[in-house]
Amino acid sequence: MSELIIAFLNYRGGFLFQFDPAGDTIAFPSPRSWSFADTFLKLHANAVQDAYPLIASAIGEAAAAELRAFAKLLEAKAAKLLEEDFSTQFSVGLMNKDLALSRQLAAELKVPALMLAQAKELFVMGMNRGYQDEDVSAMVKLYSHF
Repeated sequence: MSELIIAFLNYRGGFLFQFDPAGDTIAFPSPRSWSFADTFLKLHANAVQDAYPLIASAIGEAAAAELRAFAKLLEAKAAKLLEEDFSTQFSVGLMNKDLALSRQLAAELKVPALMLAQAKELFVMGMNRGYQDEDVSAMVKLYSHF
């Protein structure tokens, strides 16, 4: 299985298997359909965009769109992370503010947001370590302290 698909499924585990027996879709994510998606990806030299129609036919449009977005994010940030270049595109401080606003909205709507609360706490830790003006990718440095 490609590293991209493994990383994506670790990030969005809910997409490993999604079947709605009442739904009318013919393609949905399952371990078997992810295997097909992996084959299609390899046939296109791991270029998600090129393999996208085939991948979507295997795992469904929603999962394929999420995989494509994930691949674009990795492509944009991977080189910077490897070079430890945390020059700001979107700062830790701004993300911390957005997470606070999201938590406030969730509370007003009475919607549980457990993972949002966890993300907010991690960004508070990043702020406390002085990352507030660095790119959100600088949060990777936080994990070296665990």
